[in-house]
Amino acid sequence: MAKPGPPFAALGPDLAEIRDAAAIAGLKAVFGSDPAHMVGLTEPSGRGTPPRSSRRIMNQSPRETVAAAMAEMAVLRALQVAGRRLLARRSRAVRGPLRTVPSWELHVHLPVGDTDLALLLRDAWVIPEAVGLPSTMIEELDQHVRILLAAGLGYRRDDLFKTLSRLPLEQLVLPWDAPAGTDEAHAPSK
Repeated sequence: MAKPGPPFAALGPDLAEIRDAAAIAGLKAVFGSDPAHMVGLTEPSGRGTPPRSSRRIMNQSPRETVAAAMAEMAVLRALQVAGRRLLARRSRAVRGPLRTVPSWELHVHLPVGDTDLALLLRDAWVIPEAVGLPSTMIEELDQHVRILLAAGLGYRRDDLFKTLSRLPLEQLVLPWDAPAGTDEAHAPSK
């Protein structure tokens, strides 16, 4: 038996392009710039050559590698929280075909309004805050996730690396930088 395609794929590429263009136009009005550029989608790269942001992350220190992995888990968790809430508000007729879609990708198939973002992301950053990720990093990741949700764009590691490349990772105090034996070193057990 053939695996069903993505929900709403039967609507055709024209409708998807119109939806994407409308979402990007709306985001330009809200955020004041092109969201595709903000998450790194418009950066040109040669065939077979990763974007500059990917090359930077691939040539990074162990500290930056771990920070990037933590950021990726935090972003996927936030998208998962939002996706579950987004799906819970829909009827069975909508939820049924989306059963096989991972919850962190549901926003690609279901529209997210600007007014829904705060509700969908409520408590999405509790764990990163608890383990001591810097607020500067969480704010950048939150902005990244909001753009993905509002524009209906799927998660891409290269886009996250572009966002992370704007952060001064070497200057941020990360959880493992806290002095041993302090409350900061054991934030989750508070």
